[in-house]
Amino acid sequence: MARDTYPVRGCPAHRLREIEMHHADLGIGYSPHDWPEAYVAWDLQNLLATVTQRLTSQDDARSLLAWLAGRGDVSSTWTLEPWR
Repeated sequence: MARDTYPVRGCPAHRLREIEMHHADLGIGYSPHDWPEAYVAWDLQNLLATVTQRLTSQDDARSLLAWLAGRGDVSSTWTLEPWR
């Protein structure tokens, strides 16, 4: 399967990603720290799989997921594969 495609069974989860990410982007008081535990557990695992080197961090899972998705405040020199 091509990198930018996924099976139909993945549609609900990917739609959840869009909702959570864009909700946090709106600037209306909802941030990555408000993301549900189940979403963080699912998407953190997916985005960590795209990292080209091992990560170590003292940040919580929500902060790390926000950084991996390009929405965090953590500055670094880590290189990530393109976000899906």
